[in-house]
Parts: sequence; C-alpha cells; structure tokens
Amino acid sequence: MTVIAYRNGVLAADKLAQMCGSKGIVTKIFKHKADMIGICGTLSRALECVEWIKAGAHSKDIPEFQKGEDYESIMVIRDRKIFIYERGPLPFLIENEFYAIGSGSPYALAAMWCGRNAEAAVECASALNTGCGMGIDILRDLEATRQRAET
Repeated sequence: MTVIAYRNGVLAADKLAQMCGSKGIVTKIFKHKADMIGICGTLSRALECVEWIKAGAHSKDIPEFQKGEDYESIMVIRDRKIFIYERGPLPFLIENEFYAIGSGSPYALAAMWCGRNAEAAVECASALNTGCGMGIDILRDLEATRQRAET
C-alpha cells in the first residue's frame, strides 16, 4: 500500500499509512550518507531493514523475516543506480532509467513511461490507487540534478 518512484536523481513517495482501518501520515524515504532509501511494506519491519542497510547490509545480520515469503521491498539509490532488496541479503540492480515499487507502481511506471518525473508519478498513483496518498515526500540527489542542468 505504497508508491515509491525514482527518476533522474529524484526519489518520491506517498505518505499514506493504513493501520487497523485508520489512516496515518508517515515518511517512507530516507537519506543515508549518499544513498536514498525508499521502503514499502509493513512500516516497522521496513524500518528494521533500513537500519540493517545503514549498518552495512551484512548477510549474517539480515532480519529473519526478510529471508522468507513475507518480506519487505526496499529501494536503494546508490551512485545513481537503482537497487531493490526483497527476499534475501543481496539486492538486484534495476537497469532502467526509472522504476517504482509498491501497490501504486503500475500507475507510477506508466506516468514515467509517458515522460513524467518521479513526483508526478507518485501524484498519479495517489490519484488512482486507494493504497496511496496523504501527500508526497521528495529526496533529490543534488549531484545528479546539477549534472543534468549542465548538459
């Protein structure tokens, strides 16, 4: 019940949390050193994964739930590359120039395919998917933004 979208140095996420039939507003994207991290899934477990990644993502320290069928999806933007952690300690590299995860990802991917930026993609997903909404958070890779401006 989330949408996390990345394109051109910008990571964007909706802010909706759903708990016991209630809505809450949360932050789902984080900066750690030069990395940008987006979380999708059960918030407390996804946050545990963020701490694991911040600590170096060592195989021996992976949260136990991340090894099984009921795992969280974590997007890490590192050196302008998109890495996804799902089941297991090793991320896979997404070679696309943009990507999205979460229940709103089909809408976000379609929006970005049509040329929209990550923020507009999250806005689109939030308008069309009942599991997304309550605002948008944005993180920018300032170096990537600066390099695009120079070209």
